[in-house]
Amino acid sequence: MQLIRIWLSVCLLWLTLPAGAADVLTEDSVEALFDRIVAAHERRDFDKMLSYYSPDAEISWEVPDQLKTGDFDSKTMGVEELRKDLKTVLGLRVKHEYEILSMKITLEPSKEAATLEYTTRSSWKNRIQMTESLIESKMYIRLIKGKPKVVRSHNRYLDLVKKGS
Repeated sequence: MQLIRIWLSVCLLWLTLPAGAADVLTEDSVEALFDRIVAAHERRDFDKMLSYYSPDAEISWEVPDQLKTGDFDSKTMGVEELRKDLKTVLGLRVKHEYEILSMKITLEPSKEAATLEYTTRSSWKNRIQMTESLIESKMYIRLIKGKPKVVRSHNRYLDLVKKGS
C-alpha cells in the first residue's frame, strides 16, 4: 500500500510540471525549435512562427549598400512589427522555396542560451516579380520559463536578385 501511495505521489508531481519545460538547452532542442519555426513559416502560420520568439525579441535585417533600393533597406523591428510585415509582404507570395545551406549551433557554457548561425537561399514569386536571396542569419536563443525562445535575430543579405517589374 505504501508503494502505491509513493507511486501516485510521483505521478501527480509529474503531471503538475510544465509541459516541455527544460533545465538546459541542447543542440537537439535548438534544432527542433528551428525546425518548428521553419515549418510554421512554410505553412505561412506567422502567429505560430512568432510564438517561438520572446515577446520583446529584436529582429534586424542588414542590407549592404550595394543591395539597397528605395523600398529595401536595413531595419530593426519587434515581434509585432515583424508579424505585420510577414502578413503583408510574405502573405502575397504565390510560391516560396527555402533551402538551408549551412547551420552551426553554439551552446553557452550555462546551457541556458545558444546561438544558431545559418545560411539560406530562398526564392519567391508573386504576381509581378521573382526574387532570389542569399541570407546569413544568427538567432540568439534563451530558455524562458523552461522553453527555448528566440530573443534576437540578425539577418544579413549577402545577395539579392529581383527579376520582373
